[in-house]
Amino acid sequence: NRRPAPWSAALAPVAIVAVAYLARGFYSYAALFVLVNAVSCAFTTVIAFEFWRDRADGLRSRYGLLFAYGVLSFSFALRVAQGLSLDPGVDNLPQDWMLAFNLLLGIVHTACAGVFVLSIAFERRTRELRVAALHDSLTGLFNRRAYEARVAEHLAATPRRPFALIILDIDRFKEVNDEHGHAAGDAALRACADAFTRGLRPSDFVARIGGDEFV
Repeated sequence: NRRPAPWSAALAPVAIVAVAYLARGFYSYAALFVLVNAVSCAFTTVIAFEFWRDRADGLRSRYGLLFAYGVLSFSFALRVAQGLSLDPGVDNLPQDWMLAFNLLLGIVHTACAGVFVLSIAFERRTRELRVAALHDSLTGLFNRRAYEARVAEHLAATPRRPFALIILDIDRFKEVNDEHGHAAGDAALRACADAFTRGLRPSDFVARIGGDEFV
């Protein structure tokens, strides 16, 4: 969600594994095996948590990415458990069903992550286009299209819900543009939009339907 990622978060796992590998003569291969997989498990778990913590945005593809990294984290956790059961004298990666299962989970992760990364980008872009289609770019208020849809929704409701409608414009707005320039006119529109939206209830609705016309 555009949070800055400190370099330490990316470099720390690499540094830990690199130092452990360079110092591997001081302890068993089994210990190195456990450490590398534990670091990998922690790193992928943190990534999965990052996708989880932003779930309020409602993007469904986020859960697919959570699954993809959860699967990978689970595979590393299994390898940690396997490493804890290894003979301290072992000096190579065990070539057993656990390795095949770990590789299979890695393939599942790669496929799911690729699909859902594209999917979440598509969802975000679709949402941005939907927002742009219904909002006025200058003031951030809803535009005429959104206003007409909202009124149609009220009129089509069964039973019909009562509502009040206020239409207003800015007096002598053309004079503001002529005397002070369009930048000042834009600032006036934004100031009015801010004034209209302050203190609104959740059910209230404000739109800019024309140059200096609001509803």
